[in-house]
Amino acid sequence: MLYATPDDLCARLAGFFEQLYPEPSIAEHDLASAMAEVNAIAGVRYALPLAPEELVKSWTLTLAEELAWSRSSPGKLPENVKDRVAAVRKQLELLAAGKLALSSQTESPASGSASSVIVEGNEPQFTREK
Repeated sequence: MLYATPDDLCARLAGFFEQLYPEPSIAEHDLASAMAEVNAIAGVRYALPLAPEELVKSWTLTLAEELAWSRSSPGKLPENVKDRVAAVRKQLELLAAGKLALSSQTESPASGSASSVIVEGNEPQFTREK
């Protein structure tokens, strides 16, 4: 399940969607690529897939938008898209560093955040006194 749908991307791109996506499958591919980027960073701290959340959806749409514009005119992203993409990547960087939290997400046990280990065993055979 993608974090955003092609319909969401169509709404974000407004009148440019048909120009940027002559085939709907390309939009799904861009959304899957954007989701993979979000997962690669968020997966360090959170269980995947992430639960539906507006911020995650927005990140995915912005990253997919970058892919769409990059394909249509390589090297010529609109300034507002560049700014949004930079902001998303900064937020993802903060997320990975633990300075931004997604409160509706489940922490990954592998992340090591807020986890502990209790080990039980036999009484030690050798101590300083023995």
